[in-house]
Amino acid sequence: MKPREFAAPVAPVSEFDPDVSFCLFRIPKQGGRVIWEVTNTCNYGCRYCIFSSTPRQQKDELDSAKVFDTITALRDNGFTHVKITGGEPFTRPDIMDILRACRTAGLKTDISTNASMISRETAAELAALDLEMVHVSIDGSTKEMHEAVRGKRTWEPTLDGLRHLAAANIRLRAGCVVYMGNENDLTAIASFCADEGCDQVIFSRMEPVGRMRGREELVSTLSNAEMQERVTQAAQAMAGRIRVSGSFAEPTAGGCAACPGGERFLFIDHKGRVSPCTWVAERKPEYRAAKTLHDCSLSDILCGKENQHFRGLVTGLRDAGLNRCPMRAVPDVEEAKRAQKLFSGDLDANLSAGGKFSPISPVYAFATENIGGYFPNIDFRDKAVLTVASSGDHAINAFAAGAAEVTCFDLDHLSRPMVELKLAMLQALELENYCRFFLQGPEAFDFEVYKDLRKRLPLAARYFWDRAYDYFNGDGAALRASSLFRDRHDPRDAADLSANALKNNPYLTFVETFAGAQAACRGRHVRFIQSDVTMLAEKLTAPYDIILLSNLSDYAHKMFEGDCLTEYQKQIVEPLAKRLAPGGMIAFGYVYDVLDLHGSKARSPVNDPAARRQAFGDHIEIEIPSTIDAGNHDTVLFRRSA
Repeated sequence: MKPREFAAPVAPVSEFDPDVSFCLFRIPKQGGRVIWEVTNTCNYGCRYCIFSSTPRQQKDELDSAKVFDTITALRDNGFTHVKITGGEPFTRPDIMDILRACRTAGLKTDISTNASMISRETAAELAALDLEMVHVSIDGSTKEMHEAVRGKRTWEPTLDGLRHLAAANIRLRAGCVVYMGNENDLTAIASFCADEGCDQVIFSRMEPVGRMRGREELVSTLSNAEMQERVTQAAQAMAGRIRVSGSFAEPTAGGCAACPGGERFLFIDHKGRVSPCTWVAERKPEYRAAKTLHDCSLSDILCGKENQHFRGLVTGLRDAGLNRCPMRAVPDVEEAKRAQKLFSGDLDANLSAGGKFSPISPVYAFATENIGGYFPNIDFRDKAVLTVASSGDHAINAFAAGAAEVTCFDLDHLSRPMVELKLAMLQALELENYCRFFLQGPEAFDFEVYKDLRKRLPLAARYFWDRAYDYFNGDGAALRASSLFRDRHDPRDAADLSANALKNNPYLTFVETFAGAQAACRGRHVRFIQSDVTMLAEKLTAPYDIILLSNLSDYAHKMFEGDCLTEYQKQIVEPLAKRLAPGGMIAFGYVYDVLDLHGSKARSPVNDPAARRQAFGDHIEIEIPSTIDAGNHDTVLFRRSA
């Protein structure tokens, strides 16, 4: 992956906008910045090239006249800074004319290059242009380290060009992509760059995008924190010799400004296509203008529907306090878009459009399973747990029972904001108020309580619930009574048999167990996998000690035709069982072992013990009192790995 851009060592801090410090690109306080891939042609074949450059000249690249017209248009539209990149920019015979045109237009200009085509004469011409800096990509302090990702015969040409630039007294920044082969040598790389005359070295993480999409054999397994620590150590060791920096931080909220993409920041590719940012071109091309600079002016593109669509999204996120880089928050952005759609127009119609098992469907406020009946049969201590998200009670009770980590999966996108709301409220409320908040009644989802605690929520969940409260004009009771929730088994009073949904939920049983759950969940986060259960196994990247599938087996007859239990076993249970750690356990069925709740027939073939034995073979069953029918019992189906 090409190195991301950071503040150059020579640029005063005051020149760039601190309110968009979450953006990895240097956004000026006044004006705007452009990253411009003037060519996709490159004489190197770097394994991680984000733009998948090619040694062949592209026929549809902008010619000199179009480039010069666009430079003028950038200035006229208020842009003040431009980075020229590629491919390798110096494969264009007119590159020096392009750089001169940028400077003549008053644009502050820098350029990224592999330096292999920089002669002594070229370096002298560059020095005369007073560029902000020249960024040279170099991925190691040795030939072997560098060429492992840059390709054979790339070391000497890069060093020659780098030395010509240093001799011309040009401001130099080295960009190093961290991968498995150099992750232990950051200080040595920084020292090497200092010896070669660089003012700064910037480290970035190799990512499997562009030419490396789907291939991770070289990608470092160091965490962001570990990588940043190594950069810090290199910076300390090199203090006074070279500026050392990097960017491996987890996504965080920005300051008081929104994403500048499409307004104060642009990416132009070699075909003249304009995007709000480089990440859009790679991941979300629907926001890239359909028209190009070949046949449309820059001003028209900025006013076009794609760019305005992106700006509308950014405005909506800003209004919800989601001021962060969309590239680093793609899941949050997707969740926000779903929330926008869900709460636009008729909520009931939006929810019912996809049917019962759609990606957006109502949730229960509390689990209807007897968690207290079957969790004691499982040792959660220090275990990695994968569980259906449901209402969040499985995750909370798993943490309370000693789980080291919990991952929730669910097809339903409403599950995630529900789980995250519960985790936030768990930390802030006492047991009585917690139950009062989530149960139906005049104090349900009290807006004043929510306002006091909303900042505890992850950004996407906060966005969802803000939109929900806005839809109901701050009326929490109406929100709770709405079609967002399934209330068929909702506990309403102590006499209600459904009150077992609280009594059989361990963390809600006593003040002491609630306090224990609060302590166990403090500072903990739940990972989410949004997936249909039939595709879940292939999305798992690590083994789990415990997998809880809740009552999904109840719906086998709705998932599969014919012998539905056998298909459930073959397509769901067996693939997931293979993802268990040694000695792990999967609870692959929770059977509400009653005749149909409406009084007619068994709700699913899984209710038939003989059918279960035939489909699932050797497994363990335990019977526990039912939560939703106090006069009956439920059955939990287990299997343990070898």
